[in-house]
Amino acid sequence: RGRVWQGPYEFAGFDFKLTSRTDYLVQGPRDCLVFLSGEQPEVTGSNYRDRAFAGRTSDGGARFKFLSWMTGEPLGVRSVMPATVRTAPNRLVSVMRRKVNVNRRDVNWLEASVSDDHGTSWRFLSRVAETDRGGTNGKPPALLALQDGRLVVAYGYSSKPFGIRVKLSADGGWTWAEELSLW
Repeated sequence: RGRVWQGPYEFAGFDFKLTSRTDYLVQGPRDCLVFLSGEQPEVTGSNYRDRAFAGRTSDGGARFKFLSWMTGEPLGVRSVMPATVRTAPNRLVSVMRRKVNVNRRDVNWLEASVSDDHGTSWRFLSRVAETDRGGTNGKPPALLALQDGRLVVAYGYSSKPFGIRVKLSADGGWTWAEELSLW
């Protein structure tokens, strides 16, 4: 319960340097899906080389298996810090940060991807929100599936007017309602 800690432990099983925050869905006592990002040379449109991917352990974390990249084209665009929920037995929806440099200006947004095969493959679902006007790096999402089936994503907006914002989706992430400002 957090009083005693052991480790650190290595994420064994991936052939590239891991980056950023970990997202996960526990599936059982020894089974867990993980959503991470790793440095990839094909990500060239940013000063960061992150690309989000799904992995799995079925032995309590002793070994991890790479399942799939969570973003496809364009490959040069950074994808990082996924926030993932299960919306059906085999369906996962993940919202993550995206970043690319266009004409020496950073463009930052949140994008949703979906997997209908338990994380084995992913496809683009929707563009969720802008996270700034290019002056900073944007902020990561927090995603929840509500009891009524809607999805809610919360995120920080990094340009004036700064703040915490939310959007709701009533159709599994295909479309998102108007942005609400919480602060």
